[in-house]
Amino acid sequence: MPIFDSISNFLLEVMYQLQVSPNPFYSAVILFINGLWVPMLIITLVALKTMWIDWRQTLFHINRRHFIILAIDVPRDNEQSPKAVENIFSNLYGIILSRNNLYQQWWEGRHQDYFSMELVSIEGYVQFLVYTMEEYRDIVESAFYSQYPDAEITQVEDYVYGQNREFKNMKWPNKT
Repeated sequence: MPIFDSISNFLLEVMYQLQVSPNPFYSAVILFINGLWVPMLIITLVALKTMWIDWRQTLFHINRRHFIILAIDVPRDNEQSPKAVENIFSNLYGIILSRNNLYQQWWEGRHQDYFSMELVSIEGYVQFLVYTMEEYRDIVESAFYSQYPDAEITQVEDYVYGQNREFKNMKWPNKT
């Protein structure tokens, strides 16, 4: 096939020029002139796009997002099936499906909203925590109250800040 022959001849010519080049700088110029600039341009544009989106999302997150932690306490004598929790997750998933237009995504830095559901044990007391934005507090509460009417929902501080930050020196390997 003539196209493969021409590509093969081109690559052989570039390889020959690289072999007879007097120094590495000249070799780099030969590669750049013969088409290396195309993948370099693509890589640079992808990196710049990623950096721009990350920067805008960081600004949006710092300036406009205010997160809270809700503690959910369900009475022990509750006899709900796992279907109730599935309904809660499906209610919250409806919020996540909201799409942003290009202006919101590229200039404002909006991105997909998210929740965090955590089971924590603090000094033997097990709690279910929901990490969410302030604007979704009513939706989260209504989703839980619809399935667990007797649940107690309170806003709490982040449990990580109350943890001990000093650790004793440990010898490695840790033999147990």
